[in-house]
Amino acid sequence: MKQLATSCTLILFLALALFPGSLQAQTDDAQALEDHMRQVKRKVNEKRNSAFSTIMQMTDEQSKAFRTLQKAYAKEYKQLEKKGQQLSREFSEVFDKLTDQLAADLGKRLFGLDKEKLELQEKYLKQISEEISPVIAVQFIQLERRFESQIENEFMKYAPLAE
Repeated sequence: MKQLATSCTLILFLALALFPGSLQAQTDDAQALEDHMRQVKRKVNEKRNSAFSTIMQMTDEQSKAFRTLQKAYAKEYKQLEKKGQQLSREFSEVFDKLTDQLAADLGKRLFGLDKEKLELQEKYLKQISEEISPVIAVQFIQLERRFESQIENEFMKYAPLAE
């Protein structure tokens, strides 16, 4: 669930920094993008939940254990998303006066967030493998990455490239 925070954070950095126009236009554009991405996330989450129930073949007992672990994963991932949002806010405050040092710091923190997300996935791959099965664990991670990449790809459509 959630390579989104890292990918969206980077793209939001770019979107906030590079949308042309006044600060109000940037705010309006950022809000419109946020609203659109909320809708995209909702749709992707519906597909994700459907995939969990149709692709991942589990017994009732496994399904119950999986739901518990998946909810715990989602909760932890949400915290990482909040970090990404905070990083985006910080970037939006300095995008027009970005120095090499600020850019390097933000980049380092962004990759640190990516690392935290990967560590979270590794943690749950191990837990789900041990408590349910390695096959279910790998399916979960594959599906999470697949659906998060869909969200990231949709966001990338609207992110301008630096010139």
